[in-house]
Amino acid sequence: MGVSFRRRGVLAGGMAALACPVALAQPRYPSQTIRIFVGFPAGGTFDVLLRSVANEMREMLGQPVVIENRSGAGGAVSFTALKNAPADGYTLGGVSTALTSTALLEHVPYDPLKDFTFISSLAEIPFAAAVRDDSPFRTWEDLMAFGRAQPDRMFYGSSPGLAQTPHLLISEVASRENLPWTVVPFRGSADCMVALLGGQLSFAMDTMISCAPHARAGKIRLLAIGSDRRQKSWPEVPTLRDLGYSTLIRSFYGVGGPAGMRPEVVQVLEEALRVACTRPSLINVLNEADQEPRYLNAAALTQVVHDSMRTQGALINRYGLGRDRPR
Repeated sequence: MGVSFRRRGVLAGGMAALACPVALAQPRYPSQTIRIFVGFPAGGTFDVLLRSVANEMREMLGQPVVIENRSGAGGAVSFTALKNAPADGYTLGGVSTALTSTALLEHVPYDPLKDFTFISSLAEIPFAAAVRDDSPFRTWEDLMAFGRAQPDRMFYGSSPGLAQTPHLLISEVASRENLPWTVVPFRGSADCMVALLGGQLSFAMDTMISCAPHARAGKIRLLAIGSDRRQKSWPEVPTLRDLGYSTLIRSFYGVGGPAGMRPEVVQVLEEALRVACTRPSLINVLNEADQEPRYLNAAALTQVVHDSMRTQGALINRYGLGRDRPR
């Protein structure tokens, strides 16, 4: 008598398992050090946030979680390294709107929509227009009056570089006013703040998380917030929407990995990042900038990235900043 269908099924399953030993037992994740690439210099906005996240992940996952700063090219150095890393969950990276905007601005060796696994967003942080505290510009209108009278002397800092959210926000303002202001791009927030405090800029457009400590120390003054609501610590500072500008661009901050990560590994990391967003250490970092955590799971963050690629692409092309622009 031949082998029954049930018996044949058992044998077939056993042979398949022998042919594919990986299917028998995946090693427990995580079982070794996790690296997180940060595409901007130490001390900047994203660096501070991810160091807090790394500390929380280390406690929850029981493995070392280390930050590696790989700055340059608007984040492209870090994103390229992340794309080329093994998709085993031990190399992660900070992802933000810089991932999409840099790819729209330059020819880069990665596709934001195909080459990454998006795991979780952590926060959505607005930007602020700031001047040095001893600046003659006391209000946004003071700044605009100067920018209209002497547009060739209006130099503003943009972090982290061309075609990123701060640059696009001010490009919209300057376009509406028909003013040829000069953007000074910086690799990260730390460099931008040094230039502003050193008197090299008329003003800077940078993240609230970078501007807030300097504003509290009395070193800079906030003139406008790139958000749809005022900030609780500076209720007197108007939003760009209050000032009559309809454009609103927010920056997402999250964590991702290379394409092809195993779903069960993504699930472990999703949960660790969700819990991290509830922890006082991360909340305190964001409170310094009057922000709150904004956790999104992998599916939701993936949709945000696709939306960002579309909306930023429209603005970048409007201002002739796209990667196919004349050189």
